[in-house]
Amino acid sequence: MSDKHDNYFPSKGEQLVNSTLGKTAKIIKKKYDIRPCGAGAAMPGGPIQGLTLCFDARYPYTKEQLRELLIKSAQELLKQVCENNEIQEFLKERPFTMKNVQIIIYNNDKGGREVYDPEISTAEISRGVLIYRTVDPDDTFKFKNQFEESYDEALRALSKCVCLNPSTAMVSQVDQDTKNDLRILELLPNLLCPLAVNPGIPADFIALSPQGTLDAYDWIYWGPKDVLKAYFNNPTSLQEPVLRVKLSANVAQIGPNSFSNKEFHEMLKREDPEGFAAIETQWGEYPVLAIRDQREGRLMFIAWVGLNDPEAGWTLIFNLVYPDKKGHPNKEDRQLWESLIMKTTPISISSSREDSSTSCTSGGVGPF
Repeated sequence: MSDKHDNYFPSKGEQLVNSTLGKTAKIIKKKYDIRPCGAGAAMPGGPIQGLTLCFDARYPYTKEQLRELLIKSAQELLKQVCENNEIQEFLKERPFTMKNVQIIIYNNDKGGREVYDPEISTAEISRGVLIYRTVDPDDTFKFKNQFEESYDEALRALSKCVCLNPSTAMVSQVDQDTKNDLRILELLPNLLCPLAVNPGIPADFIALSPQGTLDAYDWIYWGPKDVLKAYFNNPTSLQEPVLRVKLSANVAQIGPNSFSNKEFHEMLKREDPEGFAAIETQWGEYPVLAIRDQREGRLMFIAWVGLNDPEAGWTLIFNLVYPDKKGHPNKEDRQLWESLIMKTTPISISSSREDSSTSCTSGGVGPF
């Protein structure tokens, strides 16, 4: 008598999960030389809530190396899900984010054996948190130490790839005279390769952060100094629009003119054809995707700018912040946003392009 499991056929959602995980595992193996050893999915009731991939290291990695492997592998899995048109309808939450993917790396020695404290035995990213564990050499069934860091904290630790420490001077890829002439270096400092544009914003706009230090991993606000300071103290005091920008943690540039969130935007357009609008443009070599979307009765103005980073696909996310009052967004609010998107112009850096482009590529930001 045949077992009922012999006649089991995976659902369409399960098939898509299997193919996506299999494809992603092969990509990660080829890119980072770690061996796939397991995969899984959280699909209670059918909808896909999370995806997991596990890998064995070929030799022991340091915490810094594991951090980079976890982040880049998780970004790759997220990218493959976002690019898959068919799988979107089976996702419980859209867009799929870093909180929906899990990567586990088992750190082994060159002989494939488990390593013990103080070396890290297992490292994982799960629900947006990175966890590193060591095994007690005196009781190998127990973990001895555990360290955790949020995804944002991990990104900051990887800042050498994209950003400089805010207390460190800008890498000398442009001469000092050029730096003095580039307004963008004041508005968006500490990027390893400056965003070579002249923003289409008012002359009195400066850059400030509620935390004091301008950090590209947190929102940097652009606006008149007194307006921003008042807004930080009391958000309801805002009487005129301002802008904010940071490195995006969820949206990647996946091609010269494409982003990983395109399918999600197509879904938004189908759900609200009147409230949703999108425009694709260029700031010189930088691709720009700007959208308008209505959420909970409030219009949102968001744009992503690709940094032409072929390795990690870094993007900047811009957001219009306007008064939360009746009659807004008004003409003035919309004009500021339209000016940023349509009147930002490319600029050239007056240093050796050959030298700076090589340095930018090696630092993580270069042409596709």
